[in-house]
Amino acid sequence: MSSLPNKPGLFHASGFRLAAFYALLLAIAFAATAVIVWFSATTSAENALRQKIELEADALAHELDAEGADAVKAAIAARMERPGAPEYWLTDGAGQRVIGDAPAMEGPNGWRKVSLTHTDDLDGVEGAEELMVLTRSFPNGMRLSVGEDLAEGRHIIGMTISILAQVGAASVVLVLLVGFLVTRNSLRRLDDISIALESVGAGNLNARAPVRREFFLGDLERVSEGINRMLDRNESLVSGLRRVTRDVAHDLRTPLTHLRQRMEQAREAEGPAKNEAITAAENKAGQIIKTFDAILRLSEIEAGSAKARFKAVDLSDIAETLADAYGPDAEQSGKTIRIEAPRAVLIEGDRELLMQAVANLLENALKHTALGTSVCLSVTPTPRPAISIMDTGEGVPPDELQKVLEPFYRRDQSRTTAGAGLGLSIVKAIADLHGARLQLESTGDGFRAVIVFC
Repeated sequence: MSSLPNKPGLFHASGFRLAAFYALLLAIAFAATAVIVWFSATTSAENALRQKIELEADALAHELDAEGADAVKAAIAARMERPGAPEYWLTDGAGQRVIGDAPAMEGPNGWRKVSLTHTDDLDGVEGAEELMVLTRSFPNGMRLSVGEDLAEGRHIIGMTISILAQVGAASVVLVLLVGFLVTRNSLRRLDDISIALESVGAGNLNARAPVRREFFLGDLERVSEGINRMLDRNESLVSGLRRVTRDVAHDLRTPLTHLRQRMEQAREAEGPAKNEAITAAENKAGQIIKTFDAILRLSEIEAGSAKARFKAVDLSDIAETLADAYGPDAEQSGKTIRIEAPRAVLIEGDRELLMQAVANLLENALKHTALGTSVCLSVTPTPRPAISIMDTGEGVPPDELQKVLEPFYRRDQSRTTAGAGLGLSIVKAIADLHGARLQLESTGDGFRAVIVFC
């Protein structure tokens, strides 16, 4: 057996490359999602923070109008004692601090972001925070700045992005892993198919590609089944070719041997004996020519060139013509032909070929049946046009019904009977040419051959 061709590595296989491509698309999709989430969440968080700050500033402005500066100062002081409270910076009309511990928040009216540096009272470690600050001025000259830390919202957004990244990374790894496993199994299956084909190429016609039911490899399963069907057909054709070659050699060897003997007898004989030997030699030569004529006829029919001559043909007329032609011979051999044919059962076909097909079936029925056999030639118009020949002989064993359609097959394995074994092969070829089915049936009452036209 020749060595297998170099196969691509796992990472160069199309399946893994496709998985890697999908993984890349998945990574890009997750990255794009993360960017969109980041901008969307950041915008939403800042808007929510602005609303919260505005509500706080509005509440303090209302208290200033209603209660005065001292009340506002007291309210801010109370708020600053709460955990997670906003940062405040309140100044009077002269710009002096009233309350608050973040002078960096002082600035023009409106929104801005401010960075603050602070020292932790417990461990003395400095830290920084970024605030979203809103500054407002009041009619009495006081100015109020309220700020909220942006870190909490950004922390939540960061956690969301981190989760997305982890899920994305896990998904990419999973896709690559699945691609790796599927590709590995796929390559193994392809190796099995290659080994089977190499084995067939080396002469082992029984080799077949293994068929395994796997969820992800259904396509390869169908490929294996298709290859196996092809190999089955190939084995059948090769076996048939070997058998045909053997049978043709045998069919030609016997008459050629007889022909040689007759020629030798003719060379040595004198007078009437010489003429008899020459006549016998001519008969043997004619038998050989008939075999080749049958082979050529079968080849011409299978080529399909006769389709160009198709025209309306009456099956009933064919049946009546052949019954009249073979009737006298049947009577002489102690057999009868009975016909059942309605008028004008028309099909499209070649009359000459159809006559030959039915004649071959009639000859088989008359040739291979015993004395007293009745042969029925019938034509039926419905449900589909059909012509059949049924005899009351012993029939054909069920295991040989398909074999008798093979070229050169004979039930007489000694091959001593006359003929080339092409009669039913020609009938089947003619039926196939007309798009018809040749059905063979063997029952206890005899043998029946039917040509059903579609």
